[in-house]
Order: sequence, then structure tokens, then C-alpha cells
Amino acid sequence: MLPEGVREAPWDARVLGVPAFELAALSQEAVRWLRRTAGFFTLKLPSGGQKGEAERYGFYYCDTLLRPSCVRERFVPHDDGRCSLTADFDLDAVLAIVPGAFTHDRFHKDARIHPSVGDDRYVRWLRDLRAQGRLLAFLWEGSELAGFWGYTPEGVVVLHALAPAFRGRGLAKHFWTAGCRMLFDRGFETLASSVSASNLAVMNLYSSLGFSMKDAVDVYHLFR
Repeated sequence: MLPEGVREAPWDARVLGVPAFELAALSQEAVRWLRRTAGFFTLKLPSGGQKGEAERYGFYYCDTLLRPSCVRERFVPHDDGRCSLTADFDLDAVLAIVPGAFTHDRFHKDARIHPSVGDDRYVRWLRDLRAQGRLLAFLWEGSELAGFWGYTPEGVVVLHALAPAFRGRGLAKHFWTAGCRMLFDRGFETLASSVSASNLAVMNLYSSLGFSMKDAVDVYHLFR
């Protein structure tokens, strides 16, 4: 039985090939369990909290995540009729966007994890979202694949990226507008996401759409 505040992370285990877990705190019970357990561990703490204690147990810092959120009334759209979403798309074409799209994520920042493992993690995650009906593709002018948009049943945007040909052109706010409108139209009153504090471009993107940064967590890894 897992201690309170600890959960299995099968999405990490399947790409790393070892048992994987996420911890929300370093309670005495969790520390005792940690000392007798092997695998890969992710610890998420309020930013600036328990850093010394985390390092004392072997955890090393990977990233700081900000959590932007937006209520319907504060949403600032940037509409462009050339940008749209579809549930009818070639999954392989979407998966081909993954390499190079997530350089700010904690798996790609961790020097102990090969970048190909990080890419594989996102490929598998996208396959899961497609199977669950929660992955959509961005289209440019109704036909050209421009990226993807994945979300949870709670309205949390978990995966999104543009294809290389559409990056750096100021188009992201228009595509993200289409994605946010879709979720609001499906009845969500509040949208949320997460973004690395090092990813200034996406932070600015969310701010331009009316999102505010709700809080921050520091992310640590440990292999045992």
C-alpha cells in the first residue's frame, strides 16, 4: 500500500522501464517508504519549499512549473478564421511534430534521461489522448496540419504544440484561441494548464489570452 500523498506513475514507468511514482510531500511515512523502494520518483513541492530536505534524500531539481488559469469572463480571444480545430486527422502526422517540440519539459531537461525517452513519453501520451477522444489537430486554412491540442476531462490543457513551419510566425495566439473557445463551448468555466518557468514564449502566450499564473511548483527527480 502506498503512503498518503504518493501515487504510481505508469506513464513514466512505461518509457523508463522501472517502477515510477509521484510524491506530493516528504512526510515521515513517505520517506520511510522511499528508503525501501526502488524506481523513478517525481517530487512536486510548492516553489521554494523543502528544497534542502528534498536534496537530503537524493532528489535533484529539474524544473519549476507555473500553473496558468483563465475563467471564461477573462478570456481574451485573438480570432483568425484561418486557424481551426478538427478531430479528424492522421495521428502519425501529429506524432511527427513531437521531436524538438518539448525542449522545456522536465524529461528533456534531466541530463540522466535521454531525449528520445522524453519524446517517446509524449508520443505515448498523445496516443492515449487520441484513444480517449481528447486530442484535436490544428488546421491552417482548413486543410494543412499545423499542430495539436490535448486536454483532460477537467479542462486542463496538457499537451499542445505547433508544427515547425508554423512556429515563430505569431500564429500561436490564434490557434490557442480556437482551442480555448472549443473548451469553453463544451461547458468549461475555467481552463488551466502548466508551463515551465523557463518557457517565456508560452508564458507570454497564456498572458495574452487572459490567463493568470495561479501558483508554482518545483519539480525534483530521483532514481533509486
